[in-house]
Amino acid sequence: MVEMMTKRTVLVVPPELYYRRYALEDAPNSGLGSTFESGLLLQRTVEAQGANKHIIPVLLDAADARYVPDFLRDLGRYDLSKERGYEKLLRRLTNQPAHPKPPLGFVSVLPPRWAKERRPTSRH
Repeated sequence: MVEMMTKRTVLVVPPELYYRRYALEDAPNSGLGSTFESGLLLQRTVEAQGANKHIIPVLLDAADARYVPDFLRDLGRYDLSKERGYEKLLRRLTNQPAHPKPPLGFVSVLPPRWAKERRPTSRH
């Protein structure tokens, strides 16, 4: 589990129970797996210093947004209750942007800068 949670892309589908366990609001000693997983994801987020690209919150219902753990709330999320949400998630997982960058055009080759600056000196 540690390998999967720390080295791969992780989809987080947060129902209310998961959130309660992450927030340590559930009964003691219950849901220890969820608590452990959320701790690993929190650590991974901290180590990414805000550049997290591998933890993806996924919602099955738009109302579940309130159960996204605090440390994942500023990330883009995918609402699968809407048809567009599936397409956006699939594009992200398979690296197929909706608007790919166009290929670069012709690049002019310039002479070296010193060639312009060098001027013949006159010896008068």
